[in-house]
Amino acid sequence: MFFAKFILFKLMTIELLLPIYIKVLSILKILMEFDNDKKQHFKSLKELSDMNNNSLDIDSNDFGYTGDVFSRELDFIHKYAVQTKNFDSLNNKSESKALYEKVILDLSLILSEGKIRNVFNFGIGYAFIDKQLAIKFPNINFVGIERSPAAKFYNDYDGIPKNLKILEGDVISHLENNKYDHGLFIHIRTAVLLPKKFIHNLYSKLENSGFVELYAVEQLGLSRNSGTNFEFSLLDKKSELYRRHMFIHNYPGILNKFKFNIKIFELLHTNHPHFDYRMLIIDARRELL
Repeated sequence: MFFAKFILFKLMTIELLLPIYIKVLSILKILMEFDNDKKQHFKSLKELSDMNNNSLDIDSNDFGYTGDVFSRELDFIHKYAVQTKNFDSLNNKSESKALYEKVILDLSLILSEGKIRNVFNFGIGYAFIDKQLAIKFPNINFVGIERSPAAKFYNDYDGIPKNLKILEGDVISHLENNKYDHGLFIHIRTAVLLPKKFIHNLYSKLENSGFVELYAVEQLGLSRNSGTNFEFSLLDKKSELYRRHMFIHNYPGILNKFKFNIKIFELLHTNHPHFDYRMLIIDARRELL
C-alpha cells in the first residue's frame, strides 16, 4: 500500500512539474537560437562589410551552402518536393504554394507572348515550376543549373519533361560558353544568399548569352543595417543585411547598368510565419537596339 502511494505521489509530482520542465526547455531553446542568430548576425555583418568594400578575398562558394554542399542541397530539394506534393493538404502551411502559383502565372503570361525561346533557371533546386511550364510550353527549351549534382540527381530521378534539362556546375562559366537566344533568365530565392559582386558579374553575362528578359523573386524585409525598408535606386548602391545570412541587393541599379528596364517591381506576401518576410518580384526586359 505504501509503495502504491509512493508511486502515485511521484506520478502526480511529475505531472505537476512537466509543464514547468517543458517551459524551461522552450526558454533554453529560444536562448540558444538567439545566441546562434547573434553569432550568425555578426558573421553576416563581416561578410557584408567585405562585400561592400570589394574585398578581393570574397569567394561566392563561401556564401549559401558550405561544407557538404551535395547533402545539404539534396535535403533542401527534398523538403520542397515534399511540400509541392502536399499543397492540397489542409495542414499544409507552406509559404511556397502562394509563391509558386504567382510565379507560374507570371511566367505563363510572359511565355504566352511568344517571344521567348529559352528559359534558364539559376539555382533551380526542385524543378516544380520548371516542370509545370515545360509541360505547358512544349516548344520552349527549359534549362536549370545548380553548382552541385544534387538537383540533377533528384529531378532526373523524379522525372522531367523532354524539353527540360538540369545542369551542374558554375553558372558564370556556363553562360560565358553557351548561348540562349531570345532567352528568359530566372533566379528565385537564390541571389539573396550571394554577394553583390557575384550578382553584378552574373548580370553582366546575360546580354552576350542572348537573354532579353529577367524574372527574379527574392526574399525581402527590413534592413538590419538601418531598421527600415531598403531604398532601391537606379544608381549604384551598397547591399544591406536582411535576416542572418541573407542580403538585400540594389537590383534596379544593377539591372539599369546592364540595359534592363524594369516592367514589374512588386511585393508578394506569402504564408510565411515571420512578420518581416515578403517576396520581391521583378520582371525586367533588355533594351534592344
